[in-house]
Amino acid sequence: MAQFTAFDLVVRSDLALPGAMPAAEDAAADVVVVRGSVAPLGEGVRYGVADGAVTIDLPPFARFRCSAGEILVDEGEDPDLALRLVANALPATVWLRGDPVLHAACFVPEGGAGAIAVCGASGSGKSTVLAAILARGAGVVSDDMIRVRGSDPIASGLPGITWRKAMADAARRTGWPVAPDRVVPAAGLAAIMVLAPADDGPAFRRLRGGDAIAAVLAQRHRAAIPALLGIEGAMLGRIAALDNRPVNACHRAPPVPIVTDEEAELLIRASATIEGTTD
Repeated sequence: MAQFTAFDLVVRSDLALPGAMPAAEDAAADVVVVRGSVAPLGEGVRYGVADGAVTIDLPPFARFRCSAGEILVDEGEDPDLALRLVANALPATVWLRGDPVLHAACFVPEGGAGAIAVCGASGSGKSTVLAAILARGAGVVSDDMIRVRGSDPIASGLPGITWRKAMADAARRTGWPVAPDRVVPAAGLAAIMVLAPADDGPAFRRLRGGDAIAAVLAQRHRAAIPALLGIEGAMLGRIAALDNRPVNACHRAPPVPIVTDEEAELLIRASATIEGTTD
């Protein structure tokens, strides 16, 4: 089996992990991916919890049974097995290990001391912002989702790949490898930007208190999993603690492919120190 680094974990797997980076062969594995049989959950049921493990049923494709240290893969007839593994099973394992997973692109601007997480729903423009900042010299922590761990939060993810929509089929994405000198396996989280629809107000608006917490809570990746595990209360505390980093709403039209100099400057300034932006 090969060894990879993903979400700041060492994962041993004979399946490819798109976006993961190679890990030392002698490194102790945090998570092992194995193949086997996983019982189906029943028609229309996607997630189940039993004996502290999460089952993810994606018929007619793969099924996964995830614990904190193992992912059991029942691959079925799945041409995109590797993508489902990193998009579904690995985040479930991170939740099981007690860390929140956010739906976010994340990068360290050139010259920045910390990472900026850009959160938003699919199609909101996360990858657009990431590509624009990458073109300005940034390093990549992850394109689509991040693990946030520790009281002094550290962001990590799948830094080896970014995604672009295929020209011929907007529903599919193509992975583009990140240059080795732009890969950032983990970085201190300096600030959070939440992409929001464009309006007549300011392009950037600082969120505080309950508004900031609610905005970040809305960005949980696979939010059904912590609910099923009964750890929502603990995770609420973990996510609320992120309010000690600036949380800003970024109002922009999702189809706009250009990140303005003003937007880029604010993002870069947000990462100038690990404490992030100031008023």
